[in-house]
Amino acid sequence: DCTIHNAFGEAYPFGLCPSNPRVRRYAVGLVRSLAEYEGIKSIELESLGFMGLDHSGHHSKAGIELDAAHRFLLSLCFCTHCQERMQANGVDAEKAASTVQEEMRAYFAGRYSGNPSDPAETLEEVLGTDTWEGIAAARDESVLTLLEELYWLVRDRQRLTLYVGPTPLTTGAAAGVTLSLARQWCDALMVQAFARDPAQVHERVSEICVRRGATPVLAGVQATWPMVLDRVELRGQVEAAVSAGAEGIHFYHYGLMPLGHLEWISDALRGVE
Repeated sequence: DCTIHNAFGEAYPFGLCPSNPRVRRYAVGLVRSLAEYEGIKSIELESLGFMGLDHSGHHSKAGIELDAAHRFLLSLCFCTHCQERMQANGVDAEKAASTVQEEMRAYFAGRYSGNPSDPAETLEEVLGTDTWEGIAAARDESVLTLLEELYWLVRDRQRLTLYVGPTPLTTGAAAGVTLSLARQWCDALMVQAFARDPAQVHERVSEICVRRGATPVLAGVQATWPMVLDRVELRGQVEAAVSAGAEGIHFYHYGLMPLGHLEWISDALRGVE
């Protein structure tokens, strides 16, 4: 009852909904308790936004490929609390859910001719401009008001970092929010630049850096198989992230990697000092 519910009323048990008051109280309590520890210098917020369809579960299967717009539509939350926020932003939530259902059924049946290269254009076309803007505003409001509340719990000696995606359409561990607003309520932005190709790492970090304002951007790289096979590949990814504007590198993650990879990390960091 605290999770995201899609337009068909199905719950995503892996994703807590940030609009739900119980979820918000839990997040506040968790951060408050962490902030009381003298030794904690940094608190990172992962999955603070709306988790989407992609995170599903172990051995999940999908029999149809979804483009970005339809993946987002199927990830939209229509739980009671999200509907209330939508309605407060001028959206007929019940009608919007029905529209999403109709669109997804048509898509599943192969009756779709939108523009897959521009998901925002497709969403505006499907939902209507006012409805789309109202839903986007409601989602922003839900995440950003929670982020603001958490921001004031963190002590001066600590840094609050938010995992973010490049656009408000992002769903998953990275929050899909308006970055120009999010950066007011955190000390750093984190981007998961999990890619084997340094060019892709550079692109993902750059997408965030161009919108960061004065807020530092940290890049997460995966120092384990299958993203890296040797120290040369890891060094290339770190160099790409730094050249794109990252002011810090986080490695995923120490609990999984062989001990020898710690030497790879040391080598990669020496290369950018």
